[in-house]
Amino acid sequence: MLTYLSLRLRIFLFFCLLAFGSIAVVMAGLWISYQRAGLPALLDPFVFAGLLSSFSILGLCAAIWLLFDEHVAKPIEALASQMRVRAHGGVSRAIDEKFARYLGDLAPAAAGLAGQLGDATLLRARDIAEETARLEAEKARLTALLSELPVATVLLGPDHRIVLYDAQAAAVLAQIAHPRLNACLFDYLDQAALKAAHKQMIRTGKEVLASVTGRDGAQSYSLRLKPLGEGEGYIGHI
Repeated sequence: MLTYLSLRLRIFLFFCLLAFGSIAVVMAGLWISYQRAGLPALLDPFVFAGLLSSFSILGLCAAIWLLFDEHVAKPIEALASQMRVRAHGGVSRAIDEKFARYLGDLAPAAAGLAGQLGDATLLRARDIAEETARLEAEKARLTALLSELPVATVLLGPDHRIVLYDAQAAAVLAQIAHPRLNACLFDYLDQAALKAAHKQMIRTGKEVLASVTGRDGAQSYSLRLKPLGEGEGYIGHI
């Protein structure tokens, strides 16, 4: 109920209900007492007592609400906001526990949880960075190794897209189109001849020799396909 309202507004409405409910109870008690007294001359004292009680209850509830809002509602919203920032914004700064000192163990517990979350985020980011650096280094070493081979070599995925190529292969592919990773080999070589050679390689599971032409029809290449394993792509030597 009223969950769409903010915490501070719901607490304010709670104290309003408490104040007006208390006033209603006092007024009902005074009215019943006046009726039982049966003395019309007591009306003014009863009215004065009712007004004094009403203003006293309103003042007391307002003072308690202000203290509750300042020391409980505001710190809870601020604490929730800081935890949300740390959860989604990658902030690693520690939570200041002073503003929530009246919340008991809630602030230290939230600070400890936010600290663990920040440490886990930093560790994950560091692991990703290290793994990325390692993969880049492996890629550089593999590219250098392929470049030392006497023939142009292209590493392809099962969908015929280029995963890696050496400098010699780049020079060959550049005669047809700009070489780039994740490009389909059909963009450079005749698709029909390449598919036939690939189909034979898959069927036999062995290295296949084929003669293919470039997409522009101006060049002819002796292509050797070598499987890497089932579903793992293949190597092409041009």
